[in-house]
Amino acid sequence: MILSRLVTLLRQMPKKGQFYYAVRNGRTIGVFGTWPECEAQVKGYPRPIFKKFSTEQEAWSFVHRDANSEVRLSNGTSGTSCHSVGTLDVSRKRKLEDNTPESLAKAFRTDDDEDMLHVYTDGACSNNGTSGIARAGIGVYWGPNNPMNVSERLPGRQTNNRAEIHAAVRACEQVHSLGCKNVTIYTDSAFLINSMTKWMDGWIKRNWRLSDGQAVKNKEDFQDLLKAAEGLRIKWVHVRGHCGIDGNVEADRLAVAALNQPLPPG
Repeated sequence: MILSRLVTLLRQMPKKGQFYYAVRNGRTIGVFGTWPECEAQVKGYPRPIFKKFSTEQEAWSFVHRDANSEVRLSNGTSGTSCHSVGTLDVSRKRKLEDNTPESLAKAFRTDDDEDMLHVYTDGACSNNGTSGIARAGIGVYWGPNNPMNVSERLPGRQTNNRAEIHAAVRACEQVHSLGCKNVTIYTDSAFLINSMTKWMDGWIKRNWRLSDGQAVKNKEDFQDLLKAAEGLRIKWVHVRGHCGIDGNVEADRLAVAALNQPLPPG
C-alpha cells in the first residue's frame, strides 16, 4: 500500500522539461505526453479545448472538469460521434435506501446532469490470448460497496480486448435494467473507444471488414455491444490506466479478482 502510494506520488511530480497536454474537446479526449500527439487531436477540429500542464494530475483534472466524448446509438447498425460539455464530481457518494431500480438509478446520477449515469469499466487478462492458459475477467464499477458492481469471469475466448468490450456490454445491460437512457462510460481502453467512435461505421459499411480487407476479429463481441447499447445515449471517456484514478482502479480490481473464478459456459 505504501509502495503503491509512493509510485502514485512520484508519477504526479513534475519532471524537468516534461509537459502534459490535456484535450478536453477534440478527436480523442485524454492526456498526451507530447505536443504532436495533442496536435493530432485538435488541429482542424471545430472548437477544440486543450491546455498544457506541468503535472499529469493537473492535466487529468482539466479533462474531467468538462467535456466527454459522446456517441449516440439508436440501433444496432449505425453510430455517430459528437462532443458535448458537462461537469462531473466523481467523489460524490449516495446512500442506497433500497435496491429498487428507481432508487438505484437515482443513486448513480450526479447533480450536474440528473439524467446521466456514470460508470467505470475494465477488462483484465492473464496470458492474453494464449490458448488453454489465458484467463480473462470483467469489472464494472458504479461506486463504493455498490450492489451493481460486477466482477465476472469472461466466457468464451480469453483475451483482453474481449474483456474490455464485454465489460461495456455488461454496463449497458445494467443501464437498461435501471430504466435509464444516458450513461457516461469511463474506460482505459483506447481500442474500445476508437472502435465505437471512429471505426465502427466503416466496418459495418464493409460488411465487418477492415480497410485492408481482413475480417474484424471481434465482430461478434462488437455486435453484442451494439445490441446492448441500442437506444442508449453513451458518452465514452478515456482515462489513463494505472494513474490512481479511483474509479479506474476499482474497475481494474474487480476485473482482476474475476480471473480466479471458474470459466462460465459459452
